[in-house]
Amino acid sequence: MLDLVVAGEATNRAETARRSGLARSTVGQQVDQLLGRDILQELESGESVRGRPRGCWR
Repeated sequence: MLDLVVAGEATNRAETARRSGLARSTVGQQVDQLLGRDILQELESGESVRGRPRGCWR
């Protein structure tokens, strides 16, 4: 999963789940761990189609 992020192929949870084939819950758990260790930094990036802010990371 982290390889996808580093390569710039996945910049949010949904995209990471889609590209990795992992369940969204698994991606969410892994992302939360990486955020907690300051390996990823979550940023707000515009609006989703439902009007809620989308999270992305770098």
